[in-house]
Amino acid sequence: MKNQSNRKIDIIYNITRVCPWDCAICCVDALHVKKKNNSLIIRSESLSKEEIYPRLSEEENIYEKATNILINNKEELSLEQKKQVIDNLEGFNVKIDISGGDALINPQNIELLKYASNKLGKENVTLTATGLGIAKYDIKC
Repeated sequence: MKNQSNRKIDIIYNITRVCPWDCAICCVDALHVKKKNNSLIIRSESLSKEEIYPRLSEEENIYEKATNILINNKEELSLEQKKQVIDNLEGFNVKIDISGGDALINPQNIELLKYASNKLGKENVTLTATGLGIAKYDIKC
């Protein structure tokens, strides 16, 4: 029998619930974020609840704004808090899959991916995302 302390632990870390899609069968009950006119709309509770927030400008990233609203409402961790979760895994034999919502929709999550790769080793960090956000980034190995 293998020593349990050396066994690799697989973790799926859903770092955000913010998502551009509105899939009714979402397994993480992600929050669908969209813009309509000059408003930001966040749909939650299996897409049955809709909250409307004023937008500041057309240039503003609606996904960053939605994330900031969630952080301010203590419904999502800040980047520093997400990094603390990674720090807490140090010393464990762990493989972590960064997921969401859509983990690539907000630029701060790319910073978290890099942070996790540096702390845990890039061979121990994977990503599950819808793919919509990937076109914004220059992905290099």
